[in-house]
Amino acid sequence: MSTLHIMLASGENLPNLIPAISSLPDDAQFKADKVLILTSTAMRKNAEVLQQGLLFAGIQDVAIHDEDCPAHDLDLIHACANRRAEEIALRYDGMRHVLNITGGNKLMTVALLLAFQEGNTEIVYCDTENDRIEYVWGNKTKINLPVNVLKLETCLAAQGYALQENEATDVEGILSRAVLTRKLVASAPQIQKLIYALNRTRFCTDRADERNYLRTELEKPNPVEKDLLQDMQSSGLLTSQMTYPDWVADKYLRGGWLEEWCWIVGHELTKLASGEKLEKTRFAIGQKIVPLITDERREVNDKVTNELDAVYIHRNRMLLLECKTSAIDPQGMVSRLVAVGHNVGGRMNDKWLLTSNLMSPIKLESVKKRAEENEVALIPAEELIYLQEKVYRWMMDSKTH
Repeated sequence: MSTLHIMLASGENLPNLIPAISSLPDDAQFKADKVLILTSTAMRKNAEVLQQGLLFAGIQDVAIHDEDCPAHDLDLIHACANRRAEEIALRYDGMRHVLNITGGNKLMTVALLLAFQEGNTEIVYCDTENDRIEYVWGNKTKINLPVNVLKLETCLAAQGYALQENEATDVEGILSRAVLTRKLVASAPQIQKLIYALNRTRFCTDRADERNYLRTELEKPNPVEKDLLQDMQSSGLLTSQMTYPDWVADKYLRGGWLEEWCWIVGHELTKLASGEKLEKTRFAIGQKIVPLITDERREVNDKVTNELDAVYIHRNRMLLLECKTSAIDPQGMVSRLVAVGHNVGGRMNDKWLLTSNLMSPIKLESVKKRAEENEVALIPAEELIYLQEKVYRWMMDSKTH
């Protein structure tokens, strides 16, 4: 018997999407073969985004009901819910029916619950906070959600975004630079002048226009900086004239090393024991994204949310990281990260701001306060080397939600 999932469009799509694409441990047929989305007029755009996400996740038959449901006046809502229940019972006769009441407003939820429990419909609520499906009506009580249902592409699609055709991650290059990357991360508080000069130096095909800040800003490097400059030269990332030989060196030395550190951390976490490790398909760096559905609202928001510096996904939760090696603008960076989290991660995401910029105690406290007010964790220069432990703790903490 094939399964129909009926759901209510709302501002949060993941609680609708996750159950629909989940084969439960003791109920493989729970996963949706077809989906029907009910929506109010205000939520129709969100319904279209949800539809695209479900299609992207592999459900081939996803429809949005042609007629919008009223969002207020209980009598009108209840009358609409009764019509939907009768109509669906006839149109989808012979299928297993699962109504997900996680979405919609309270009046719609109550009306649909009353209308559908009169028929042979299982009614569920998706508790994403605690990784459970609660049975409101049916022969079960609660079921644990499968872990790691979501991949990055699926999670983005549920929010209306897709990965742009990015260049393949240069795994070989990242691993070849891993020792140097770790040195840069560990030494960040001691090499502030070097980081500043690296950020300002640029590779230019016209050598006459190439500004060599490494020479002008770093005439007397400290011992740690001198050692790192020698490593960069021996790795082919710096010429003997202290210039960048190509765009690869430019990208890496002007901040890419911090993103690569995030990739290395993810790579190391894939080596853990089963049940604790990060899945290989659940982390990425430098990912450009594009909207699946374009409208004026998204065009405005996408100006600040078109790239993900680093992202991890574990137990159906997302961790977004913003990486900064230049002087930090706390208001701008925190605001951007909050916008990214809202647009691409929904409600189930955490946000970290990584900076190699060494700040005075007063500025550090100010930036931390700004970040905390917006539910963003600040990872300052002194703590970058401990990123793997921090991400691991985040992964383990997700088990307790």
